[in-house]
Amino acid sequence: MAIVGSSSNPGGGNFDFSGSNTLNQCGSIVTMPTAGRIYDLGVYVAGDGASTPMILCLWDVSGNLLAQTASFTCPSGSHSVLGQSWQVQNLVTPYQATNGQQLYIGFWRTATNSSIFTVNSTGTFTSNTNLTGSPGALTLGNPFGTNHSMGVYGDYFPTVVRVRRSGIWVVGAPDAVQRTGVRVAASRVAVRRTGAWVDAT
Repeated sequence: MAIVGSSSNPGGGNFDFSGSNTLNQCGSIVTMPTAGRIYDLGVYVAGDGASTPMILCLWDVSGNLLAQTASFTCPSGSHSVLGQSWQVQNLVTPYQATNGQQLYIGFWRTATNSSIFTVNSTGTFTSNTNLTGSPGALTLGNPFGTNHSMGVYGDYFPTVVRVRRSGIWVVGAPDAVQRTGVRVAASRVAVRRTGAWVDAT
């Protein structure tokens, strides 16, 4: 297992919040250090003044929703630095990411509620208002200044490729394949199981 992002508590000494019917989708960018299958997400967040229904989300760099968790009740937190807590949930469907892929990790919450989260002293987060009743595209044209990235991470299983060398199976490059004489990043790795090609896990 490996982590993309950081599971350390946000250390920026500040917090942000959004109220009813405003900016109920928020996310910060992370970069995959290697290819792997992301199976859960963690976001440092709380309901503002009351618990709130929430779904953790994974978006691509264009803001398209790639994966999400089931809905859960996010507990209430306080208007203070580190007055919230880590919310960690499994993705409904794990997402196979490529080496170097940039992704946004964050949350959607019920629009009529409020949320609050402590931020880091570097980076940024982006947010938008989504009144449809379920997660959707993240609007990337609305970054919240600088030095305000959220506490986010994803747990993933790195993709490991084994190759046969001198009669022995050994670990090869985890995320590259040979194409027309050049090694390039593999978008996915599949194995043959019971007569069918399936994603390697």
